[in-house]
Amino acid sequence: MGNVTYLKFFDVGSMDKVNDLHKRGWKIKPAGETKDGDAICAVYINEGDEREIHTLHCPECLDVAIEVYHLDWDKLTCPNCRTDVNVEDWITEDEMNDVLKRLKKELSYSQKHPRNSVNEFFLEGEDDPA
Repeated sequence: MGNVTYLKFFDVGSMDKVNDLHKRGWKIKPAGETKDGDAICAVYINEGDEREIHTLHCPECLDVAIEVYHLDWDKLTCPNCRTDVNVEDWITEDEMNDVLKRLKKELSYSQKHPRNSVNEFFLEGEDDPA
């Protein structure tokens, strides 16, 4: 039984997708031109050769997203704040998306239900003092 090779074709307008596939281990070769003269590239990989990329955010600064190909390490130094962070403390892309969704929901709620004063905050739930 032979190897299965996956093959995709992309034009110049899809270079972000091509770059992402290349990071994952896909190989790129020129494959001609479109009718308009734009370059086309062939992107291919053998079955089982694709690498998984983990996007992580530093829990200290949250400023920088880094990409790693494996999680077989104890600590990684954040390139932005230079903090050594344990592998289990890094925030994954899914966790970051969940946090952002919650913040967006809370912001939307606070915009729909603004508090008029500090007193209103403390009197909330109490009977009118008058």
